[in-house]
Amino acid sequence: MKNINPQSMLRVGATLQMGKYRIERYLSSGGFGNTYVAYNTEFEETIAIKEFFLKGVNQRDGNNTTVSVSNSDNMTMFAEQLNKFKKEARRIRKLHNPHIVAVHDLFEENGTAYYVMDYVDGESLAERLKRLGRPLDEQEVRDYLPQLLDALQTIHAQDIWHLDLKPGNIMVDRQDTVRLIDFGASKQASSGGATTSTATAYTEGFAPSEQMEQNVAKYGPWTDLYALGATIYNLLTCNHPPKPSDINELAGRAFAFATPVTDDIKQLILWLMSTNRQHRPQTAAEVLTRIATFKPIATTDDVTIIAPPSDAPTATEGGISHPKVPTSSPHAAPPIGQGRSEGGSSMATNQVSPIGASPVTKKNRMRLYTLAGIAAIAVLVFAAIMLSNRGKVELTTEGTDTTPTQVTRQNHVTDSIITLASDGSKAKYTGPVDEQGRPEGDGVAKWIEDRRYYKGHFTQGKMDGQCEKYTDPDGNIFKGTMKNDAYQEGKMTMTTGAVFEGTMRDNAPLNGTLTDTDGTKYTYQNGELK
Repeated sequence: MKNINPQSMLRVGATLQMGKYRIERYLSSGGFGNTYVAYNTEFEETIAIKEFFLKGVNQRDGNNTTVSVSNSDNMTMFAEQLNKFKKEARRIRKLHNPHIVAVHDLFEENGTAYYVMDYVDGESLAERLKRLGRPLDEQEVRDYLPQLLDALQTIHAQDIWHLDLKPGNIMVDRQDTVRLIDFGASKQASSGGATTSTATAYTEGFAPSEQMEQNVAKYGPWTDLYALGATIYNLLTCNHPPKPSDINELAGRAFAFATPVTDDIKQLILWLMSTNRQHRPQTAAEVLTRIATFKPIATTDDVTIIAPPSDAPTATEGGISHPKVPTSSPHAAPPIGQGRSEGGSSMATNQVSPIGASPVTKKNRMRLYTLAGIAAIAVLVFAAIMLSNRGKVELTTEGTDTTPTQVTRQNHVTDSIITLASDGSKAKYTGPVDEQGRPEGDGVAKWIEDRRYYKGHFTQGKMDGQCEKYTDPDGNIFKGTMKNDAYQEGKMTMTTGAVFEGTMRDNAPLNGTLTDTDGTKYTYQNGELK
């Protein structure tokens, strides 16, 4: 849980619009506002609400609800930014597209403004990169491209430029649908064709030279398309995109691909990130036409075969050269108080259960690479070992250290790579299993794709019962009892140093005490911070 001031946010259970919206939980904060998960009592559905709240400028009065300006000298700035906040909501409201988060309501209350938007049950692509600790597969990126371009076409048709396209502002829900969010930096062209002249924020590496120079008159669809190229590069490499000055000096050498990608994608990135805006595609439609000509990636079942580029660094193993794959520490949002806030504008994401499952369930692909002249490469083998007449455990060579399981006794396995029933993720497991090969009883699981670790009781493949220790993808540690893969009661020690002790519901504090890093204690009663 990040260090937050409870007095800066609405309390859980507070209502807006005469009871129409009820705050369910705090999600995240940025420099310009707070975001909450809320419940629409009229339509009985979960939504997200963004509240305008200027950090360092606003405060809440004694009722912990009304927002006021702490210093009268900031009144003008508050009014200007409040107006910008409402413009942001109105811009998004105009955009009707399944790949753009929708705004449903805008109102003023408690001395500030709020807008109601879709609640996206998923994660951002930036969060996914951190959770996986590796680049995305090229095919996965190719699948997202048409959706992103469809969103950009709708935005640009309204003469709106997003101006902050990046992995952190791209949500993917459980149905693998892309949703573009965060229009806090967006601008709209006037009827005369020139855009407004106020300065805009930007993210270095994802912004072209005209945006870095704040040359608003030169903004256009090509500005967002540059950011799209930078986004593709980041997703495929986990590298921060090069600056325009580096591209000018180094040309194609400014881009480093540790894992191989096809020439189609490489050339697309170079085209989109041309430093001369006139050399970039001028519309999203041009890019859609280009990707329609891409050659498919050769696949056989779950095996993807891609020839590496001639300049790719390699490491030799068993007589076969393989491109080096960079490693990084996996990272994901903690289960308590999680959310995401970037650039002062936030978007709701679904709470991750302690099992840490990806909101999008897709088969993990394993790439096998080959160089010219090599006639054959490794074979990926999936096998199943029967445990007597009753137990069965699935084996796979995915992940690392995939030594085949050793059966020590009937219905008990040691270091087996198993598929957990709860979310389809794979973990190395030691302990008893049931007749379906699921963890059953006291065991130890260590996940393959991230640093999750669990030592405790399992029921039908789920963490259920006494938990001696559970480490989530972010390094937060829980000890206590769990029920159906969810925290029930115990102690959660966050990586920030904050500690919560008590009962939980839906992986959020219910009743207990939160001790912040400075020793300050807060009390939760029925999910409300007192």
